[in-house]
Amino acid sequence: MADFFNLPITRHFAWLIRYGFICPAFTAIIIFSFSRNFQRVMQVAITTVQLVGGLGIVMIAAIAQPEEPGYRLYFMGFVFIILGIHFCRIRFIYASTIGWIIWLTYAFIALFSQQMLQSESGLIFVLGNLFYLGMINFAGMLVGYLLEVSARIDFLQRRALAYEKRKSESLLLNILPQSIAARLKQDPSTIAQEYAIASILFADIVNFTPLSSQLSPTELVNLLDEMFSHFDQLVEQYGLEKIKTIGDCYMVASGVPTPREDHAEALAHLALDMLHYLKSFAQQTGYPVNLRIGIHTGSVVAGVIGRKKFLYDLWGDTVNTASRMESHGEPGCVQISQTTYEYLASHFICQSQGSIVVKGKGPMEVWHLVGRNPEV
Repeated sequence: MADFFNLPITRHFAWLIRYGFICPAFTAIIIFSFSRNFQRVMQVAITTVQLVGGLGIVMIAAIAQPEEPGYRLYFMGFVFIILGIHFCRIRFIYASTIGWIIWLTYAFIALFSQQMLQSESGLIFVLGNLFYLGMINFAGMLVGYLLEVSARIDFLQRRALAYEKRKSESLLLNILPQSIAARLKQDPSTIAQEYAIASILFADIVNFTPLSSQLSPTELVNLLDEMFSHFDQLVEQYGLEKIKTIGDCYMVASGVPTPREDHAEALAHLALDMLHYLKSFAQQTGYPVNLRIGIHTGSVVAGVIGRKKFLYDLWGDTVNTASRMESHGEPGCVQISQTTYEYLASHFICQSQGSIVVKGKGPMEVWHLVGRNPEV
C-alpha cells in the first residue's frame, strides 16, 4: 500500500522487486529458521536478510521518478536498514560490510542515474543523502562495535563464572558424595540418615611407622599419595564411597549413601585388589609395606558434621567393629566378621580363623578372605 501512494508511476516495478526479490528471501530465511542447522549459521542468515532488504530498497529508489513522493521518501528506508543492521547484534564485520555495500550501491545508482542528477537541487539532494548515510553508518559501526565488545566481555565473564562453578562443584564432590552434595546445596540443615545394612572397610599400612622415620616428609607424602590415589581409582571403579583417610588408615563404605544389594561383595573385590596392588608396589619400589584390612557388615548412621571443613562420616557399632577387624588382623590379610562372611560365602573363598577376643566386643568368629571363587 505504501508503494501505491509513494510510487504511483513505478509501483508495478516496485511490487515486482518487493514480492519477487525481497519477500521470497525473507520467507526462505523464516522457513530455514525452523531447521536444526539454523543456530549454527544464524549470523549468515540474518546478514543475508539485511543485505537483501537493503539492496531491495536501493533498487526501488533507483526506479522512482523525481515527481513521485517516494523519490525522496525512500531515503528514510536506508536509515532504518543501516541502523537495524548494527543494532540486531550480528557480528561487527558482517554489519559493517553490509552497511558499506548498501551505501556504495546507492552511491553508484545515484551518481550514474541522470534523473537524480538532472538538476542542481538533485545533485545536492544526492550528495546530502550520501553524506548522512555515511555518517549514520559510522555511528552504527561505533554502536555495533561497542555492543560486540560488551557481548564478548559478558561471554567471557559467564564462561569464567561457569568454569568457577564447575570447579567448586568438583571440589565439593571430592569432599561429599554426589547425592549428599546435592541435598546440602538445596538445604544446608543437618543431614543424617540411618542405613539398615551396609559394609565398612578399614585398611591400614603395616610397617609404615618405621618407614616414615627413614623417609623425608616429601617422600613420605608422595608415597602415601601414590598408594591412596590408586585406591581411589579402585573405589571409583567398584562404585563405592571413600569416607576418609586418617594418617595411613583408609576407610571405605559400600551401600552408603546409595543402598546396594552387593555391598559386601563389592568391598571384597576392592580389598583383594588393594592387597594385590600393594604387593606389586612393594616389589617395584623396595619399600617393605603391606596392608591389614578389616570388613564388617551391619547398620550405620551417616551424615555431615560441621559447618567449616565439613565431613561426611559414619557412626555406629558397625564402624567400630570394622575397625577392630582391621586392628586385630594380620598383615597381608583381609579379616572379616561372621556377618560379612555370610554375605560372601557363596562367591568368595574364606578361611575360618576361629574365635578372637575383640576389644569392647568380646569373643567373635572371624574369617580371612582368601580369594574369589572361580566356580561362580
